[in-house]
Amino acid sequence: MNTKTKSKTLIVIIAILLAANIATLSFILLNKNGHRDSGKNNWRTSTSKYLKNEIGFTKEQLDRYDTLGDQHRSVYTQLLEDISFNKQAIYKRVASENFTDSSIQKGALELSTEHNRFELAMLHHIKDIRAICSPVQREIFDTGFYKLMLRRQGLRQNKRK
Repeated sequence: MNTKTKSKTLIVIIAILLAANIATLSFILLNKNGHRDSGKNNWRTSTSKYLKNEIGFTKEQLDRYDTLGDQHRSVYTQLLEDISFNKQAIYKRVASENFTDSSIQKGALELSTEHNRFELAMLHHIKDIRAICSPVQREIFDTGFYKLMLRRQGLRQNKRK
């Protein structure tokens, strides 16, 4: 094979690889955006179905749940923004301290404190949902709501794959 033929072959291969990369990237970005929206809707729909079908929520209870969800969602959004901002600051500080063992320990503790704030908000949200329940519904809620939360984690893990 002479150099001219090799060059043409390499150009064709590069063009094919470039087209494949663009197609893959487009597929990932389009699928990710569409999947994110459907995940939120699936979570909200599955939670409402669970509360209605398994717990026995009435229309009024479901309306209270929706209102509560909107309130908590604004809290979560702010918490996630704070966590992201603080995480960046923590990482920068650890780097500026040359990743010493003590700076890493301090950073890890601060990061776990940030995560703890989010988990506390989530548990308070569950407590508020539980408060909507009648005494009979609370027994059902207490024995099964964690399964719904685990299903939600499964939805998140499937999105990451």
